[in-house]
Amino acid sequence: MWNFPSGARIEFGFIERDADRFRYRGRAFQYVGWEELTLWPTDVPYVYLMSRVRSTDSSIPLYVRATTNPDGPGHKWVKKRWRISSDGREICFEVELVDPDTLEVLVRTRRFLPARLSDNPYLGADYKANLLLLDDDSLNALLRGRWDTPQIKGAFYTKEIEKIRAEGRLGKVPHQQGVPVDTYWDLGLTENGTTAIWCRQKVAFQQRFLKSYQNHGESLSHYAKWLLEQHYVYGTHYLPHDAGYRRLGKENVKTYQEMLEELMPGHRFEIVPRVPDVEVGIQQTRDKFGICWFDEEGCAEGFAALENYRREWNEQQQTYHTTPLHDWASNYADSFRQFGQVEEIIAPSGKRKTRRSSWRTA
Repeated sequence: MWNFPSGARIEFGFIERDADRFRYRGRAFQYVGWEELTLWPTDVPYVYLMSRVRSTDSSIPLYVRATTNPDGPGHKWVKKRWRISSDGREICFEVELVDPDTLEVLVRTRRFLPARLSDNPYLGADYKANLLLLDDDSLNALLRGRWDTPQIKGAFYTKEIEKIRAEGRLGKVPHQQGVPVDTYWDLGLTENGTTAIWCRQKVAFQQRFLKSYQNHGESLSHYAKWLLEQHYVYGTHYLPHDAGYRRLGKENVKTYQEMLEELMPGHRFEIVPRVPDVEVGIQQTRDKFGICWFDEEGCAEGFAALENYRREWNEQQQTYHTTPLHDWASNYADSFRQFGQVEEIIAPSGKRKTRRSSWRTA
């Protein structure tokens, strides 16, 4: 926090995940500035903090500013929100908002200002030479200021994600009343670990993903509370294999499955067996994308994670590892993989059975 004699102050903060936006609930800011905006996978934090931009003093101007490079996991939403052309031209336009109570039309202005290396007289030829070492996508973004859609190198689900967008399976997905909602988990088993959850309905031949949620450093009661607040009728909660383990050296300690069963009595929890190779689970998941629909708003952060889930790069060998990179996208991808590793069968009686993948090693 920087404080000035006039009483003004500048506060520096962070939003690591979408849920961190609630750190600023109840606050009032007259100016909000974002550094490297495309590093946020979704627009959820940005839009939420706009609702905190307010003042009782009408003489104080209110505004939001952001800087960014034309790359990063949030590339698509930033480009769409500011209507940025692929060649990165300047644009300024008005957005009309209608007050539902008074029908008054409110106008807001959005403006995109490009900046290129040639605009900065203090960066010379050496810096440009360093940029020329980059791959074509990075060179177009960082040197030429282009906003072409970047290819996420090493991504597991690129073709599947592109097909979902092309077929219109990312949009408004309705919740079907009375149809049970199953959930798929990845549990953060350490004190500050991250837990991710997907909520899914099966309607006819469609796998409808209604919501995704992720947080870190919270107890299991936090996630149980969040699920109950959705007011869904739940079917089965699918947990990763380690949810059934008892921690070594601990006596009379419940498993995570047992703790969840106490927090949510009457709910059904099942363990998804571990596959010996994560590549197997990823392939099983890839095969199921063709029947999946995603709610664009409810699954915004989770879908961005699936799009950015990628292999780890081996710098020494200049090739990709077979193992995934562990970063912000991993937990959502791991919880979604529980769905990929579960196969549902409708028995002739009409009752639902679950067949979980099992593998044997020689």
